[in-house]
This record gives sequence, C-alpha cells and structure tokens, in this order.
Amino acid sequence: MEPMRITFELATPLILNRQTYFDGLLAWCAVKEADGDLSVIEALPLKQTAGVYHASTWVAEDTLPFVPEPQMFVKNSFKREVKSDPGLLDVIEGSDNLKKNLFNEGSGRFKGYLEEYQFQTHRYVHFWACGDVSRVEELLDSLRFLGAKSSLGMGKIKKTIVEPQEHDTSLYRKNRIMRPLPVDGQYDFLPTSRKVSRGYSRTKPPYWEKTGLSECFLPEI
Repeated sequence: MEPMRITFELATPLILNRQTYFDGLLAWCAVKEADGDLSVIEALPLKQTAGVYHASTWVAEDTLPFVPEPQMFVKNSFKREVKSDPGLLDVIEGSDNLKKNLFNEGSGRFKGYLEEYQFQTHRYVHFWACGDVSRVEELLDSLRFLGAKSSLGMGKIKKTIVEPQEHDTSLYRKNRIMRPLPVDGQYDFLPTSRKVSRGYSRTKPPYWEKTGLSECFLPEI
C-alpha cells in the first residue's frame, strides 16, 4: 500500500458537497466495474485501519475564470401524462380512485419543488489516499464527472492524475482531520490544544445511506 494524491483537473464548474470522500468515489467506480455488485465496497484497493479506509475529503485549488448563472434549478409544476402500468400506479398511490396514466406535479406526492445548487468554479480538486496506486488508476479510468448534475455537464473531468506521495496524509493533513474518524479509535495525531469537531457519520461508503452512523471526529476543511 502506497500513499498517493489524486488530482482531478476540471473542464466545467462542479457541484460537490463536503460529505464527498475518495473511498466513496472509488466505490462507485468499483461497483460499476462489478455490474452493480455492492460487495466490492468491502474490498476497495485502499488501506484500512479499524475498518476505516485511508481516503480523504477533497481540497480545491485555483478557480475557473467565470461564474455560471443561474445558481438555482426550477422544477415547474404541471400535469404530465406518462405511459405506465395502471396496476403499478395503484400500488404507488394506494388508491383505487387514481386517474390512470397521469401524474400531478402541482400537488400530492409528485409535487414539483425548487432545488438550489451552489456552483463551485474550481480548476483542480485534490484527494489523498493510501492503497494500490495502479489499481486505483484503473478504477478511476471510468470516472468522467465529479459531483452532482453531470447530466448538465457539471464537474466534467478533463484529466485525472494519481501521484505517489512520501507520507500518508489521507486521515490527517496540515493539522486538520481529513475524513470522519470514529471517536473510540486511538489517534496519536489528533490535536490536544484545541477542541475537535464531532458529529454522526458513516465511516464507509455509501455515504448517502442513513444507517450505520457512528459518532466521529469530523473533517475540518
């Protein structure tokens, strides 16, 4: 296992939240390669300590020379006919009075809503990890976009660079925690001179899953 820095050079602005960690990205690539087999998440080519992958959150560098507008997507409310199995619609709505083949986006459970996304105009995004460099490069070859709304061209990756590093800084770098770390672990690198942020988080992908949360020291980026 070898320390590494992963750099994504971006061609377009991106929408990326702070709960994005490199093992989550690599898990997506591995599951895609395995045709949807989620069990591969437990065997990513990354070093583990107490069940936690050595994979950091992201740090940005430089910005693109423009700011895109608008910064809010609006989903309009309207009635839309769809081709679907009427029996399936009955199951979804739990009602025998549902008008078949019609979703009402003006009210009810299919009601339209506003979604606001904050664009980030970074030119480079860095992650740190420790693992099998060649295998990581192989998996990342399938990653074309970073973050949300790739269907609109957001977060298009222009170039991916994986560079070996001398030291492993995937957990702690420049006096800052780089990923969620369970509070019951033993960490010699944690600062004693100040209070470290705590909260509840998953410690392994998928991070969008709301189960398996544990109390962790949280990233301070």
